[in-house]
Amino acid sequence: MKLRPASKRKRDQLIVYGANCVWWDAIEKCATKKTPEMTGPGLPCCPHCGSVLFQVEETTWRRNVAKHEAGGNPGYRALMEWMRGKCFPTMTAARRAYAAAHLMETN
Repeated sequence: MKLRPASKRKRDQLIVYGANCVWWDAIEKCATKKTPEMTGPGLPCCPHCGSVLFQVEETTWRRNVAKHEAGGNPGYRALMEWMRGKCFPTMTAARRAYAAAHLMETN
């Protein structure tokens, strides 16, 4: 059997996003949470509210954002980019803060 050399393609950066909040960013930006039974580094969590996180490769994240915007949600990509690193309990709260921030920029 012939083995192929390992790919030299750089792995995608991991994006993490909240299970109970809408915070998202690169995995390097998350905090960690330990439980009494744990050894090791701990679970990745939101650095603001402590929500545990899901993870996805950045190309998948960006593809899904583009797909959602193209599916009838204009401005979704801009909203998501603005939300990066910010913690909100819901998308509704994030949208309201985004609208308020953009209203202040025009005044």
